[in-house]
Amino acid sequence: MPGSQLCGGPVLAGSVVNSPYRFGRFELNPATRQLLADGEPLTLGARAFDVLVALVERRERLVTKDELLELVWPGLVVEENNLQVQISGLRKALGPHAIATIPGRGYRFAAKLDGDASPGSAPSSAPIERRTEAMRREVPVERAAGETAAPSADAKSIAVLPFTNMSDDNAVAYFADGVQDDLLTQLALLGDLKVVSRTSVAAYRNSGKNIRQIAAELGVGSVVEGSVRRAGDRVRVSAQLIDARSDRHLWAHTYDRELKDIFAIQSELATEIAKALQVSLSPQQEARLAHQPTENLAAYDLYQRYQDLHRRAAAVTADEKLDERIELLERVVELDSKFALAWARLGAEHARKYFYQSDPAETRLAKATQAAERALTLAPDDLAVKAEIGNFYYYGLANYARAAAYFEDLLRLAPNNVAILTQRSRVLRRLGHLPDANALLERAIAVDPRNPDALRTLRQNLEYFRHWDEALALQRRLAQIQPDNIDEQAQILHLEWAESGSSAAYVAWRRTIADKSVRESRWTWFLDLRRALEEGDLETAMRLLETPPAEQSWEGRVAKTWRALLLLAKGDHALAHELARASLREAQAVLAQRPGDLRSLEKESLSHAILGERQAALDAYERWRARLVVIPDALDIGNLTTFRITLYAVLGDRDGALRALEQLVKQRAFFGASAPPELYLFPLRGDPRIQALLEDPANNAPLPIVNWNLEKMLAELSLSH
Repeated sequence: MPGSQLCGGPVLAGSVVNSPYRFGRFELNPATRQLLADGEPLTLGARAFDVLVALVERRERLVTKDELLELVWPGLVVEENNLQVQISGLRKALGPHAIATIPGRGYRFAAKLDGDASPGSAPSSAPIERRTEAMRREVPVERAAGETAAPSADAKSIAVLPFTNMSDDNAVAYFADGVQDDLLTQLALLGDLKVVSRTSVAAYRNSGKNIRQIAAELGVGSVVEGSVRRAGDRVRVSAQLIDARSDRHLWAHTYDRELKDIFAIQSELATEIAKALQVSLSPQQEARLAHQPTENLAAYDLYQRYQDLHRRAAAVTADEKLDERIELLERVVELDSKFALAWARLGAEHARKYFYQSDPAETRLAKATQAAERALTLAPDDLAVKAEIGNFYYYGLANYARAAAYFEDLLRLAPNNVAILTQRSRVLRRLGHLPDANALLERAIAVDPRNPDALRTLRQNLEYFRHWDEALALQRRLAQIQPDNIDEQAQILHLEWAESGSSAAYVAWRRTIADKSVRESRWTWFLDLRRALEEGDLETAMRLLETPPAEQSWEGRVAKTWRALLLLAKGDHALAHELARASLREAQAVLAQRPGDLRSLEKESLSHAILGERQAALDAYERWRARLVVIPDALDIGNLTTFRITLYAVLGDRDGALRALEQLVKQRAFFGASAPPELYLFPLRGDPRIQALLEDPANNAPLPIVNWNLEKMLAELSLSH
């Protein structure tokens, strides 16, 4: 047939050759192995055609990756990324929503066939993952208004909704939130329960939604709601436990007591709820629930104020209002020097301040260590204390193996604890164990399908390996959960740009965003910078680098050095050198206090390179690498791999830069830690070899999700390699 493209090859093993399938403007004919669009043949490879036939013929259900591999490559050993390449090609031909990804499991044909009565396969404007029963079972997502919790929802999956503050004084609203938070924490440490996180339930404060709808959206079988009234030295706590599947009240009680009995109230609440859900409590669990963290009510009140500040600050960034958080905890332990959990939280907060480099001095780390040791001395077996000690090892000492061991011990006792599952996954990621990290995140999301931390961390992990379709599905869910968060919207455009190589969708979206929103958004800043660099608009790029999102952000700490790089590219050597010298002084001031500070080593190396001080630049690079040999960190090794491209380029070694880029794209997606990829590559702008490498589809195709061999990666990054 002149001008046609037949997809040659044998009929798919196990398929039934029948009449053509029609969907939208497409027609698929297995008998002739032909795909038509508006009556015209489409070019489609034989494997892609077989994948499409397999999915269409099994459109009523999920098709696992293993099943597809066996159907399309029968009897052959084939890497999973071959399948992902075919799926990506089909989406480009049929549209992005024709094939739905069920993260970690497989795919499903999502378009509606002409004459197909199944409502489950009909397309809609909602995200694809909502339209598959498999996704609802594996990772429940928000259901439409009016839907009820699935009859199969586990009664022991539970959400503790924000408690209503009934006090006359609104200034003590933090106390009601603290009661809810403490109850949620206690329940989450019981191994048999699956407890949705505080972050996920916070959106349902005064939402107006009924219990069934809330339970359906959170994917739980049971819901706790309650209220707190505090007046003087009296407190009244009312709570009820509801089976959301039947709207049946399982248990309800009101406690009207003196304020000093608040711990007994919380213990009884948790115990009665556990019993109502038929959870058998061991003597150790009963003892943990009965444990009173402090006898000092003034200390406890300050601790609740700290928790309230931490909840609000963490919704912004992990290091938001750290000084205020630390000050409150220091006042708590002054009032009660035996308050173990307050000491543990203080140690973790000091460690965060050290980790996020707002105080890089070793004296800060010493404070973190002292507080952590005090907590362990007071309560070595307290689970909440152990969780914070794990955070101390993660943020303070970068001892990821020790942190992982702490979190692993906790998961043996509380295997469904979402916070611990998520934090251990982050530790494993630092160690390069990405498959195991993702498995933990999938467990967390199965318990808490709207948890932003778990969803975001899994999305990041998929992005590293260029699994764009799955990463986009998760990011769209994040944007759906937080519809007013402009950064979540912008990251959808970031991923679409990364997948397609085109900024057109971002440019169109950007025109719809108000200037005020842009000023408050890190991701629009980042993507605006990408766009300016892509266009060669150095003036806009310089202006953006002069106003980074925050002074203490990674971007803020290295922005001056990147400005110097752009000035060098413009030919303004005098000003470039002036900025580079200033940046060098800043880096060396930090390194004098903290010789292993990686971001400062990056600044030092690049500043020397801009100044033409080749050997000093290489020496700083090697000190960076040597630090990672001592404390291997997969994320920072990835940053070093990316930075090496720029270092070679600024030093005039374009061949070395090309080899470094070739090495990087074989390991992971290309994006920088502190700047867009276009900034790292700016010194190579116009090199046709670089352009050809980046435009090669194979270098943007999904990679197998494997463990990273950190020792091998570091050896390959040696300048003598």
